[in-house]
Amino acid sequence: MEAVAIALIGAGSRSFGPETVRDVLLSETLAQRPIKLRLMDIAADRLSDIDRYAKSLVEKLGRDCEVSATTALEAALAGTQFVVTAVEIERSRFWAQDYHIPRKYGFRQVFAENGGPGSLFHGLRAMKGMVHIARAMERVCPKAVLFNYTNPMHTVCDAVSTLSKTPCIGLCHGVWMGMEQVSYILDKPVDEMEMEACGINHFTWFQTIRDRRTGEDLYPRLREAEREGDWLADWHEIGLARILLRRFGLYPSPASNHFGEYIGWAHEFSANELDWFYDPADGPPWQTGKVLEYTSVQDAYGTERPFKKQQQKHQQEDAQLLEPSGELAIPIMESLACGKQQRLDAVNVPNRGWIPNLPDHIVVEVPATSDGAGLHPKQMQPLPEPIAAIIRLQGSINKLLVEAFAEESKSKLVQAVLLEPTAPHIAVQWRWWTRCSPCNATHCRRSIDDLLLVPEFALTFTIWRRTGPAMRPTNARASTPRSESCKNPSHELVQARRAVGSTRLSPRKSEGSLDPCRAGVDRAERTRRVHVCGSCALGGGKSGGALPAFSRSRRTVGRRGTARL
Repeated sequence: MEAVAIALIGAGSRSFGPETVRDVLLSETLAQRPIKLRLMDIAADRLSDIDRYAKSLVEKLGRDCEVSATTALEAALAGTQFVVTAVEIERSRFWAQDYHIPRKYGFRQVFAENGGPGSLFHGLRAMKGMVHIARAMERVCPKAVLFNYTNPMHTVCDAVSTLSKTPCIGLCHGVWMGMEQVSYILDKPVDEMEMEACGINHFTWFQTIRDRRTGEDLYPRLREAEREGDWLADWHEIGLARILLRRFGLYPSPASNHFGEYIGWAHEFSANELDWFYDPADGPPWQTGKVLEYTSVQDAYGTERPFKKQQQKHQQEDAQLLEPSGELAIPIMESLACGKQQRLDAVNVPNRGWIPNLPDHIVVEVPATSDGAGLHPKQMQPLPEPIAAIIRLQGSINKLLVEAFAEESKSKLVQAVLLEPTAPHIAVQWRWWTRCSPCNATHCRRSIDDLLLVPEFALTFTIWRRTGPAMRPTNARASTPRSESCKNPSHELVQARRAVGSTRLSPRKSEGSLDPCRAGVDRAERTRRVHVCGSCALGGGKSGGALPAFSRSRRTVGRRGTARL
């Protein structure tokens, strides 16, 4: 019997890796056939840990599974049928940057992950690696299916679908959070209800809420129960959802700080002032390298902890519960490889009329079924016009962002930001785009070209362009900029000479990483300069070059406490 070949890209993640390995090996359906499990990550130390864990689990469960580990992307992809991805670049560090910098200049974004101006830079970083993976799949395993957990989900899936021929299915469990909220308001178990939602990732709306046994429409009861509830009950999770239910008639999912990313006035309903908190006197964490703790609070419980800081201990893989995660990649594999029929609460796929009043070019999240013949998204009803209008705007922003990435176009990136519903008035936006650090302010010319000089975002742009958004082969030789000495012995000053009016950034060294504090412009010599720290692992020259855009993976979905998808 032919083996099922599965590649996990970003397998070194402490959450995604062990959970996905468990899902594969606990599947009784997949166990009916031999399995080839390829583990790939550019972080070799973490890769050895997950390789050891997977092999111990194979022995413990008695599975017919061949486990291999590699830091080479194409070696992992060769001959695979299914590829699962969850990849990021120093997520906590850059999430803090994405969150704080736009807010500093007046953007009232509430989360900075999938929506808001911060998410655009998150999207650029994510697209870099994901499009590279998708194009490698085109060459090495053109018939394989890509299951993506990497955020921002709709942006990544849109880029993969637009810029490659690789079939991509985005997966997120956020809709289950919405189901639990409805269950909480109605005081009725989730398994006693049938619920279906659609929209875009982190912005879905329940079109169906009914009693599974009787078929009764439960929306009237939900509206009545919501009106009777205490306004401040679980405000951070459901306060905004309750307002949206009253105004638009449908209940949203997954949580206020997620669907609030797409609504310009959501900040009025989100208690997020402690998100990614740091003492400004200590310096921004994206410059100091200090990893922040994500904190989301509405009441005392978010900060109810011992005064003396407790050392967090990571639970070893062997000590984690041996149970399925509930994520949907493996159930879909069971359908496609073994013919098992499955009902799926949410998949992210290009719209092909699944939501009639949304454009076909955008990636939508809808329920689906799967079997041996493939994936079958469900035809949904049109969404209410106010909801559809918000989603259409996000579709346009995504389209501009993907085009900006593919064409290396700053003008299209600016257009995407100008469409942002969280954007303040135009003067504030312009200050954000053109503001430099005090030491560089006198050199900063008032043009979008100087966006590359904003210290906080210089790093993002250079990572994005390091080998070019067109994804030049990793072994392509870039032009070598002239090097000079630097007063800071830990850095190498790279002067990339170019005309100030140019719209393209010269190639940078792919081995190093940038210190955004040192970005600047020299008007006299008409050059740009950035500092490169070869010891920093942001682009990871020591990785072997398999995925030069990022150095470690992350858990894309979290399942306890406040929503963090």
